[in-house]
Formats: sequence, structure tokens, C-alpha cells
Amino acid sequence: MTAFYTFEPLDAELQAQINAHEKVIEACAYELRDGNPIGRISEVSNATWEELGFEVATEPLPSGAPPGKHTPNCHSIGLDESDGPSSWFTPSELLKTNMVISFHPSTRLKGDRAFLVSDNYLVTQNGGVRLSPLNWTHKVIGD
Repeated sequence: MTAFYTFEPLDAELQAQINAHEKVIEACAYELRDGNPIGRISEVSNATWEELGFEVATEPLPSGAPPGKHTPNCHSIGLDESDGPSSWFTPSELLKTNMVISFHPSTRLKGDRAFLVSDNYLVTQNGGVRLSPLNWTHKVIGD
């Protein structure tokens, strides 16, 4: 799992964003189910941020990213880093049980605030199963 460390506790605003990000991860992982289109992850990511009171950025980026995104939310893992279904390039492609998905909710919030915290998940009938033993996003060094 990708995680980040700080030497001091986060300020309240950034801590709230981290807490929300973890809820977004949970909501999206639930959608990593057999038969769901991979693009659903992007929809759930943006919707969950908004439900939690954050404003998703809508202005376009030079990269051509979909509204509110800085990178794809998820993509399959195979022989290459990203080869196969992607929430950005093939959003209607259906997830299948036992696919391994690199998942990193990439919603870009107003003010260009975003994270790129990633982990690999196994697609199952009941939602994504995290393949990393870690279950946290942020740690303060020294705690």
C-alpha cells in the first residue's frame, strides 16, 4: 500500500481530507465486484467526496483528464503496470472475479487538492479485498 508519513500531526483541514479519503476508499472497494463496470469506481469516488462535504474540481486539465480527476481511479494489473481495463480509458469494461486492480481514488478537489494513495485489490463477488496487510493511510513518524 502507498501511504504517507509526516513528522507532525496534520492540521485539522488536511486530517479531515485524509479521513474522508479513507471513507472514499471503503466505498469504492465495495464496488470492486464481479459484473460492475470499472468506470463505476470513478463515479463512486466523486459522489462519496461530495456526500462528505467536499467540492470536486470541474475545470479541465491539459492532460484531458475526466472532470474531477488527475489520474485514472483504477486499472488492472497484469504483466505490465497497467494493461487492460482502466476507469479512464475503458470505463464500460466489466470487472471479473479474481482480477487484480490497482486502486487509487484520484478525485481532484477544488483548489487542486488530491492524494494518490494506492493499493492492489482482488475483485470478488462481495467487493474488493485489499491485498496489502496495511490498513492505514497516514502515520506520524515517532508515534
